[in-house]
Amino acid sequence: MSGQMGNEFFLRSAERIETLLTEPRPAMATPTPVLVDALHAAADAAQSKLVPGSALVPGEPAAVSIERLARAAGLQVRQVRLSDQSIGESPVPILALRKPAREDTDADAPADAVLLTRDGPRWRVADAASRWKPGPARRLPLDAFEETAFLLLPALPDTRLTGRALLRFGLPQARGDLAAFLAFTLLAGMAVATLPLVTGPLFETVVPEGDFGLLANMLAFFVVLFGANLLTRFAAGIAKLRLDGRIGFFLRAAAIDRAIRIADATAASAGDLPPAPIAALSTRSVERWHRGVWGMGLSVVAALLVALPNIAVVAATSAIGAVVIGAVVAIVILAGALIARRRVQALLSGLAAPQSWMSTAYEALTMIDTVRATASEGRVFSRWTDGFLSLRHRFLKADRVGAASSALEEAVEGSLVLSAIVALALAGGVVAGGAPISLVVAAGSIAGAVSAVLGAFGQATMLGLQFRMIKPLLDGVPRPAIDGWTPPQLGGAIEACDLTCRHRAGAPAALEGVSFRVEAGEHIGIAGPSGAGKSTLIKALLGLIPREAGSVTFDGIDLDRLDDRLLRRQIGIVGQGGKLFPGTLFDNIAAGAPITPAEAREAARKAGLEADIEALPLGMGTPVGDTECGFSGGQVQRILLARAFAGRPKILILDEATSALDPALQEHVAWAIDEMDATVISVAHRLETLAACDRILVLDRGRVVECGAYRELVAGNGLFSQMIEAQDAA
Repeated sequence: MSGQMGNEFFLRSAERIETLLTEPRPAMATPTPVLVDALHAAADAAQSKLVPGSALVPGEPAAVSIERLARAAGLQVRQVRLSDQSIGESPVPILALRKPAREDTDADAPADAVLLTRDGPRWRVADAASRWKPGPARRLPLDAFEETAFLLLPALPDTRLTGRALLRFGLPQARGDLAAFLAFTLLAGMAVATLPLVTGPLFETVVPEGDFGLLANMLAFFVVLFGANLLTRFAAGIAKLRLDGRIGFFLRAAAIDRAIRIADATAASAGDLPPAPIAALSTRSVERWHRGVWGMGLSVVAALLVALPNIAVVAATSAIGAVVIGAVVAIVILAGALIARRRVQALLSGLAAPQSWMSTAYEALTMIDTVRATASEGRVFSRWTDGFLSLRHRFLKADRVGAASSALEEAVEGSLVLSAIVALALAGGVVAGGAPISLVVAAGSIAGAVSAVLGAFGQATMLGLQFRMIKPLLDGVPRPAIDGWTPPQLGGAIEACDLTCRHRAGAPAALEGVSFRVEAGEHIGIAGPSGAGKSTLIKALLGLIPREAGSVTFDGIDLDRLDDRLLRRQIGIVGQGGKLFPGTLFDNIAAGAPITPAEAREAARKAGLEADIEALPLGMGTPVGDTECGFSGGQVQRILLARAFAGRPKILILDEATSALDPALQEHVAWAIDEMDATVISVAHRLETLAACDRILVLDRGRVVECGAYRELVAGNGLFSQMIEAQDAA
């Protein structure tokens, strides 16, 4: 019996042990990568939140991870250089990446990120060790961090915007400054309201009795009152400057980001892009309109805060005075509103846009050689004059209406003081004591507030004009910041299947049923007569134009499933008519990519630009102008090639990229391309430059009519051989 009980006890114990061993245990929480924690802290500083579950993708570069996670949270990412001394002036901390402590550190390991905030010449550091709280200010060796850092800023929504929605932008980040402005303005109003309360006893008691001691005390009180009013107004002004600066910093960047993405969406849908000066003017006008409306609103609020205590003084002094002064104020404000409305109508009357004359001037100046060659200066000037004089006429008409507003502002103070005297007369004449003086002083203070309101009405005319300028930017729908998967590191394989595209709806097909495959590392050429669809095919491969039918894949992944903008960062492109942008030569080669000067020089060497740069006194620091870049056509083409080489892409697309180079430079560039071990797609009109291609696709009227090696196509009796014969004959 005892043996049986012992066996049962043993079996039950064994079952319990087995249960403990096999029972599923709660998984231990995986530590969040430091970069994600830093992004959470940076988003908090921008009054935003990352999407729940935000995580890094293995093998994804830190810059791509930062942009992907921030964009998903409705934030925009601005890359900055830590060597730039002005970056610390931003109202949000800088997300910087520490350099690896050892050279053998795993490249795929998550980046060690910190948040930096400038404090004069010192920096405050927030990191995981400080629980993302800024530490004490100290001098910091910036060479311990990667040169490229990041700012996370609020972005405008990816939808159509109303004026009201635009006015709400930036408020979460500036609530403290707004509250400070309102509080200090109210204090200033209370200080001003004390003046009529004191002037009554001053003239009723102190002055008649000739009490110099009491008079000295009153003088000291007025000095203190003046100082308090001055300090509160100064503090309110500082709060207003901080409010404008903070929101302006965010809004200018957000407006430019929105304009670029609207242009991207418009181009992707084959729409017409606005002229460059109009787009630039719209982005600048967004901030001006936002600041102007808020400034006007805050001026009105400040005037009310200053006037309310004085209105209370008037009501307490004389009920009839309050009624009379209130009626005069209402009439004046109503008249000012009507005048402002007439002025806006005068400015906005007419069909021509206010900025149309600027478009004409910009187009003429950018095509000045064509204008001179066709002797069109007179016609262009007449066209510009028509637009400018139309706008000038509207301004003059609005100014004539505005003259009435100026006269009304000048008459406000006298009208209110006169109404106070009339109120005293209606109350039974001028009585002894300080009450009449208090009433007149309070009426004068109210007059200042009414003048501020009338001035705000005057600002509304220009704000109406500015709103018309920014309307296209508000009505446009930008392309979503995150539009598909983040592409992996490209291998180089490309395939187009039954590709059909049109430049616009109803137009003939620019590409029809185009199919081909490019293996990784292969070099193919694209040839064909003018209008055959060569450049259109390149745009379709890059996702720059919409596809009516067919598909494009990279390494077997459909382009529709990828974020094509992040994809294009891995592709080196030299297109037709490429231009340089203002900046330095290094800026043009880097094009925003996080490369070092040494890497830029290596890219320039591959492009055959090394000797030209050495001959320049400033080298890589040579400035590039807004209109005249100072380089020849061949040099510009090599700079564009260096830009394409700088990122060491796995896919290189060259559209007439060597047309301005001599044979020796073409041979040097061809050698550099072969050294890159990349997939290359070359488009050329000079067909002999395609002789080294593995295959050549020949397009005609949007279709692939021939495909083969250079020698095969020359030996055949097709379109390619005919084009060769035509070039030889020429």
